[in-house]
Amino acid sequence: MPMNTDVLLFDAEVQVRFGPVCHRFPRTALGVMRAVEYVMTFGKPITFWSDARQLAGISAFLAEAEVFS
Repeated sequence: MPMNTDVLLFDAEVQVRFGPVCHRFPRTALGVMRAVEYVMTFGKPITFWSDARQLAGISAFLAEAEVFS
């Protein structure tokens, strides 16, 4: 069974988690772009989250990710 990659949207950061690995990116336009680019390199199933809500996909994640400068 393949392990999912989780992308979690928090107030000040975006986290990418794959098993025990966790990478953090600032919640800025560049940070969100870097997180999405990074997660796409895994080639594994991806689950997007905002707070405790699972999002429908990358489009919903990007729409939800209002960025702070």
